[in-house]
Amino acid sequence: MLEGFAEYYSADLSQKVKRGIKENVRKGLSFGGSCPYGYTIVNKRYTINEIQRPYVIKIFQDYAAGRRQIDIFNDLNTAPDFAGKGVKWNKSSLNRMLTNKKYIGIYETQGLTVADAIPAIIDEELFNKVQSKLIVNKHRPGHGKAKVSYSLSGKLFCGNCGKAVTGTTGTSKTGLRYHYYKCKTKGCGKRNRKDALEKLIVDATTNYVLVPDNFDDIAHRCIEIYKKEQNTDNMLESLEKQMNSITNKINNIMKAIEAGIITETTKERLTQLEQDRLNVDMEIISIHPHSGWFFFFGHSPFSLAAHKCAFYWPASHATFICYP
Repeated sequence: MLEGFAEYYSADLSQKVKRGIKENVRKGLSFGGSCPYGYTIVNKRYTINEIQRPYVIKIFQDYAAGRRQIDIFNDLNTAPDFAGKGVKWNKSSLNRMLTNKKYIGIYETQGLTVADAIPAIIDEELFNKVQSKLIVNKHRPGHGKAKVSYSLSGKLFCGNCGKAVTGTTGTSKTGLRYHYYKCKTKGCGKRNRKDALEKLIVDATTNYVLVPDNFDDIAHRCIEIYKKEQNTDNMLESLEKQMNSITNKINNIMKAIEAGIITETTKERLTQLEQDRLNVDMEIISIHPHSGWFFFFGHSPFSLAAHKCAFYWPASHATFICYP
């Protein structure tokens, strides 16, 4: 009986608490936490901050009109009423604002939703238009998310220090992303714009390499590379079979050891198999199929002095050198 009474009391208390919460939500009372930009808490109630209100309206209007988020929050970070608070707006905080239903008077908390609970700053038409824009932009292929291919990686070297030059991406203060090749040596600072350098190399390849006089040589080199790759595949297949055989033998010996069969011969055989497995593993690691079909032919460097760049093709791959 006491257990039944306790259960009834607990359920009744839960209902009273929920009613109290719902009533507070209906009245627009704050439950604590951070206050959305554009509002202030007065006597536990959300009230519109008239100084921040124009910024909120402009943010929603700008985004609905197609303005970029980075431009919007950069403007907000320089707003007089916001400056000096030690907090910077970013994409995440802007998204939270644009999806916050408080701005149309809807209060959502504790699993409850109450309309017209707090004063609205944005009308529903504008808010819904922004939500549609957010959904479209979320599924649109973004330039910033696209994987950038640096075709000269592994083939480009600094003419100043001789170290490898790698592709990298930078972002300007305005949010514009740009791509370039940069020397890996600290303090060297040599860099070239990706699009300009790659165009230079492509043009040089077209004008000085892919010409009729080189076609026979190119064809023979391609066949040699293809045969080498085929041989490599066969070698890898054979080594993988050896590795599987050795692994099975090691497993069988381990089973014998677990069964109590331990002799000097067993130990010696296990040691030999472990060494064999290591040797085969090293052979597999040392084999790398040809990395690509990007190569030049000739016997001397072609200089691009006007662009401070040269490339050499004494072997089956290209070497590009950029001078400072």
